[in-house]
Order: sequence, then structure tokens, then C-alpha cells
Amino acid sequence: MTARAEALAPPARLILGGRTVEVTGWAGPWPATERWWDTADTRRTARLQVTLADGRALLLAVEGGRWRVEGAYDS
Repeated sequence: MTARAEALAPPARLILGGRTVEVTGWAGPWPATERWWDTADTRRTARLQVTLADGRALLLAVEGGRWRVEGAYDS
């Protein structure tokens, strides 16, 4: 991701719990500036939805170059 929340390349794989899983589809990214009114606590985040080869669908977020899983969708 760039500083402007643009994907440099399509996501290809994710490492979860030590396992590598292929990304089969994705949407986003959606940038957000959270708590913009509080300059001491403002945060820039981008979110991305992915579907995985094992059937899962996840909501990912990146902040400060670190990725996290924010949610999982029911199938």
C-alpha cells in the first residue's frame, strides 16, 4: 500500500497462523482517517476485503505498515 492507500499490486497470499493461503479475490482498499478531530490521536487506516482459497472471507486493515484481520464474514 502507498501512503495514499493505493495497492501497489494485487494481494496474492496471506499468512495466517503460520499457514500461507492464496487470495482468490479482493475489493478495496478503502482509506479512512479516524479521529481526525483529535490531532494527538488521529489514525490513518486502509481496509481491504479478501476471499481466500480455503473459502474464508476476511476484512483486513493496515495502519502504519502493519496488517491485521479486523473481521471474518460468515458464509
